[in-house]
Amino acid sequence: MQTFDFPFHLVEDQYPQSSTVIQFGGGYQFATKPNGPDQITFKLTFKAMWFFERSPGVVDRDRDPQI
Repeated sequence: MQTFDFPFHLVEDQYPQSSTVIQFGGGYQFATKPNGPDQITFKLTFKAMWFFERSPGVVDRDRDPQI
């Protein structure tokens, strides 16, 4: 697999609610065991790509491959 080489992005991790949490008195909580491993979703945002996509002729792919 190739290395992801695009530094101009934002990453947001989204964790699913896979177990049930029960609130007891005195601030105590009990969480049930999940059925399996959680599948984490990664959301990537590329604001720079949106800008340069709408500016034709600004980016030289050979000179600046990350942009």
